[in-house]
Amino acid sequence: MFYQSLDDFRRSIRPEYWISGRVPGLFERVVDAYVSCLREVAARRLDIVAESIILPSDLPRYAELFGEFDVCLIGITCPLRVIRERELRRTDRYNGFLEPDLAGYEELKGHSYKLLIDTSVESTETSLSRILDHLSEQR
Repeated sequence: MFYQSLDDFRRSIRPEYWISGRVPGLFERVVDAYVSCLREVAARRLDIVAESIILPSDLPRYAELFGEFDVCLIGITCPLRVIRERELRRTDRYNGFLEPDLAGYEELKGHSYKLLIDTSVESTETSLSRILDHLSEQR
């Protein structure tokens, strides 16, 4: 099984390049490269667990790239106040605190997931166990 998070993928770019405005469109280009790489891994018939925020506006791109594969979207969520607290504790934001986008947050909550996990009410171990159980049932 292949695991890749967007955060891990973007860490392959040196921190100084993330300084706001230094490389125009860098984040969008990195996301595009990330998704394209995942597609190539899937094409080699490897199972993938990928971790990224997928905005509803991004779904057509994912559908285009992964339409031929068996995909299971799992929603990982928590209350907005918890997201803010967690963002404030992060040390890997090169441009400082990232204020969660309220409109995007509400839009994401409306998506239909195969499984929904609320990390504010269950442990990482419990969440992982539920995800693995769900995936094994899908086989």
